[in-house]
Amino acid sequence: MIILAILGFVGVTGPTASDSIFGSVWWFDAAECWALMVVGVISLIVGYVATENFQKPFALAVGLLSILFAAWTKYVDPEFLGINIEFPIDLVWYSIFGLWGALSAVANHGKK
Repeated sequence: MIILAILGFVGVTGPTASDSIFGSVWWFDAAECWALMVVGVISLIVGYVATENFQKPFALAVGLLSILFAAWTKYVDPEFLGINIEFPIDLVWYSIFGLWGALSAVANHGKK
């Protein structure tokens, strides 16, 4: 997420559709870049500092929020708190990210 935010900030994938190498198909506006940066930094901190007992529910919460975010933008409004969501690519991105986070939280990872 941090890498996507940086790419948006420096003009590879945003902060406007005309700046993005993907054009209007996929771009991150400034608000979305900041949201990705904040969630990415917090996730890195949690990954290195927090205990596993906190990491799993955190990953599940972030994953479920991402899925809810994708559903919101699909069924309610393609703009969320000033963040412009491109359909369908952002819907796919947030759904995959959300499923990955949620599944990683509930996976056993070889432990009994």
